[in-house]
Amino acid sequence: ERPKGPVIGAVPKGFFDDEDADLKARGIEKPKVNMDAELAAFQRELRSMAEKEDEERQDEYEDEAEERVRYEEIETQEIASKVVSIKDKVLQLKRKLQEKAAQVKAEYEKELDEDAFIPDDRFLDWRAKIL
Repeated sequence: ERPKGPVIGAVPKGFFDDEDADLKARGIEKPKVNMDAELAAFQRELRSMAEKEDEERQDEYEDEAEERVRYEEIETQEIASKVVSIKDKVLQLKRKLQEKAAQVKAEYEKELDEDAFIPDDRFLDWRAKIL
């Protein structure tokens, strides 16, 4: 005579791939899962993950902002250096221009002085007839 119903220990654990069928064949009831506790744990895990992502994102934003500040400082220094260089060139060109203007003025005055003392014989000879 065979006993009716499942025989405990007759089927080894893991005999069936399906966990429910395996428990049923061995005559064990599946433990009830507390869905509220599972949901609360899942939500805590999600919040934890979201907080970590927010922190990482904030760190990335701060790093990017610091990098932009460094880049802008370097760029500002380069521009300031170029401005100083251009100002120096402008001053040099102004000096050269002033020197050249003084030289041209001196040459012009020298020519005026030389021309002023050369007598024009046409005006001194009262007998010459100017046509």
